[in-house]
Amino acid sequence: MKKYNLLKIAPNEDQYNGMFVEDKRIIKVHTHEIKFIELADLIFFDERNTYLMCNKGSFNGEHVRDLENQITTSSKMIELVLKNDKELIKKYYNDLDLKEKEKIGQEEFLKLFNKNIVFIAGFTNNYKKETRSPYAKYLLCELYKNLKDSGFDLLITNYTTSESKKKAQ
Repeated sequence: MKKYNLLKIAPNEDQYNGMFVEDKRIIKVHTHEIKFIELADLIFFDERNTYLMCNKGSFNGEHVRDLENQITTSSKMIELVLKNDKELIKKYYNDLDLKEKEKIGQEEFLKLFNKNIVFIAGFTNNYKKETRSPYAKYLLCELYKNLKDSGFDLLITNYTTSESKKKAQ
């Protein structure tokens, strides 16, 4: 994951996502939807995996709940699309900004969804593996279990450091 240089100085999700417009390895899909569902903020890949990164603010109950909902609905939509209507992925690609389509052709983009899909839950700060919040822990454990049941993986991370957050403010 380090090769994608995901750790940035950004005060919020929108500014963070915007920092990847020029990065040819990362496709910014923030605000693009399939049937009113945002699949991710950023998509990137390697030989085996396609990473769908969804970002929210600080690691707290509210943002964990929002991110859990986004990832759950995204994973369900991807399941439905792959089983029933792959044309929706083509439409999704066609709706991307031109700058993003210059990074990857349609056929290569479609093949991304044949790889192992790994969702990344990204927080601006405060994510700790050993959280004291039973609510956040429960939500993430349920999300992990549900994704595994659907054949997907989950990674959780901060996308800024405490130092970066202070500099960005």
